[in-house]
Amino acid sequence: MQQLSKSYDDGPEVLVFPNPCQGHVKVQWRLGNSVAKAIEVYSLNGHLVHTTDVEPFPQGVQDIELSNLPDGAYVLKVEAGGDSVSEMLFVLG
Repeated sequence: MQQLSKSYDDGPEVLVFPNPCQGHVKVQWRLGNSVAKAIEVYSLNGHLVHTTDVEPFPQGVQDIELSNLPDGAYVLKVEAGGDSVSEMLFVLG
């Protein structure tokens, strides 16, 4: 199981696993002073292909079902008001 993370000194952190995924992914975040509002998945063309609303907490874990997406690379973004943290996500059939 691979994990991708984006971390800054005392800043936001997002873990996406497994990555690549086969339709099901777990997203864990820690946003410091911001609170998450949604998890969004975008195609590399910039089209929004999936949105999951989350409870407004500065940290959490969310399971996301993406089996409806075709194989490929996507950008997963944890949206926190005006702030966001993004990770590449790979979906494989």
